[in-house]
Amino acid sequence: TDRIASQSPDLILLTGDLLNSGEPVTEIATNLISSLCEIAPVYLSLGNHEIEYQDNFGTDITQLYQDAGAIVLEHQYRDITVKGQSLRIGGFYGYCLPDKFLETEEADLSECMFLWDFENTDRYKILLSHLPIAWLKNDALEEWNMDCVFSGHLHGGQVILPGIGGVYAPDMGWFPGRLKGVFDSKDGKRHLVLSAGLGNTEVIPRFNNIPEIVCVDLVPEGGW
Repeated sequence: TDRIASQSPDLILLTGDLLNSGEPVTEIATNLISSLCEIAPVYLSLGNHEIEYQDNFGTDITQLYQDAGAIVLEHQYRDITVKGQSLRIGGFYGYCLPDKFLETEEADLSECMFLWDFENTDRYKILLSHLPIAWLKNDALEEWNMDCVFSGHLHGGQVILPGIGGVYAPDMGWFPGRLKGVFDSKDGKRHLVLSAGLGNTEVIPRFNNIPEIVCVDLVPEGGW
């Protein structure tokens, strides 16, 4: 938390997977959230491990994280003002396939309805979306009117081989290519910020893949 505090952030954004779905311990996640809330407002969306944890242990993770001080956004958004600037921050666990995929019944109507509502504003739109697949591979960054999407899930590839890159990522398979960094829409106006995250696993630990905290300066057109 000292490194985060040294950046003097206006907001702290977390995109889920703060705990392991198969382990009952939650203190690591809640203690982190409490510490971060002393630095800046914490906005959080859920990841697949939170969803699976609720199924495994029956714990209301949203309430748990809120009690620790976070603003949990799950199919929800907040309109806020930071340093005089109007923002809309939303959180969403889902694949976010563009509505053009409704014709093939691949997209989920309830997801599309939330995103239609979310994008309907002149505010600068920030979406916390744990799963990056559609933003990377299915034109979501082109089709949805989101200014900046924050995502994770891919672990940066977990194992990075020199000259080859990431070996494997969830939902992306073997040697998937883009695993972390900032990716822009074709017109350069919308952005996906994909973090490799901080987590590890005992099954296949990180190799040549340094955990990261991402610090982003958001400067819309015209400047702030």
